[in-house]
Amino acid sequence: MYVSLQTISSSISGVIGEPRDMSNDARTILILLQSLEGQRNGYGITLTLLSELWRGTKAVSMTRFITLSTLVGYGNGSKYVKKETDRIAHTLVLEGILRETSEVNGSGYPATYVSRGINANALEQGKYEVIMNFGVKKDVRGVTSKGRSSESRKKSSTEESKKRKDTARSDQEGKKRRKGSDKSKKKNKKKKKDDIVDLSIDSEDDATSVLPKKHAKKLFSRLSKAHEAWVREVRLLTYLQTILLLAHISLFLVYRRRCQTLMFSVSIVLRKICK
Repeated sequence: MYVSLQTISSSISGVIGEPRDMSNDARTILILLQSLEGQRNGYGITLTLLSELWRGTKAVSMTRFITLSTLVGYGNGSKYVKKETDRIAHTLVLEGILRETSEVNGSGYPATYVSRGINANALEQGKYEVIMNFGVKKDVRGVTSKGRSSESRKKSSTEESKKRKDTARSDQEGKKRRKGSDKSKKKNKKKKKDDIVDLSIDSEDDATSVLPKKHAKKLFSRLSKAHEAWVREVRLLTYLQTILLLAHISLFLVYRRRCQTLMFSVSIVLRKICK
């Protein structure tokens, strides 16, 4: 008898409850996979398609090109919800009963298809078991006012009194904060009128600047160097522009002279021809 991966499936699902033997359901899923492979004619089967058909879906996107009347195992998992069927399908992949392989489909996109796994034969022979934990559903309903016990009434009354106290405290705190904010605003207005910021670096008095005096001097020296470099670059650009302009003018003059000499020679030839 092989050992099931119960701990892995329960840790992935995050549900702790009563363990169930899902071997019969796993066998029906394998039968559904076999009959589905006969109808697909070489096309791959995804895990979502398999789980949805096992649940008994009637969506057109899932049941297209599939004859549901001859499909063995269709709708056998109708008692489960979609989340549970997805969880069962992923558990079967982890248990090795189903195997997922990534392939490139006809459109050229990668897709993950399902086939029989390593432990599929052992499951069909009864040598392998699939056990899963399902959480117990608790019926949580609201209790009427008549059926309340004395303890619940006491708790509700204490909670209401706490809420009232908290609201009263919050109101008092809000009033204090408003008073403090008004006072601080008045103080700030007075400070703005009285305070005059001295940003001169060479002054010996303590200046109310953001940076200390030493760092301010360094920053000023760096800014002055950057300004000098920028001025040099501007001068170089102006020199280059003037040089390019002079070059264009000289080329234009050369071209004009050549045109004049050409026209003069043509006029001489025409005169000789006319004579």
